[in-house]
Amino acid sequence: MASPSDVAVALNRFGLGARPADEAPADPKSWLIAQFESYDANPAVFSGAQDSATLGAGYAEAML
Repeated sequence: MASPSDVAVALNRFGLGARPADEAPADPKSWLIAQFESYDANPAVFSGAQDSATLGAGYAEAML
């Protein structure tokens, strides 16, 4: 069984804190590692966004 402090550290989630629906995990270490495995660095919501080079070029053009 995991100690309460292990659960608290895992649920703190790198300073972001637990989400309202999160329950205390039985295995905090595995639960936290699973957070990395399900992380999407480029979520679909950002797929249509312009990249920084395009945004910078547009800004530079607007400043002329």
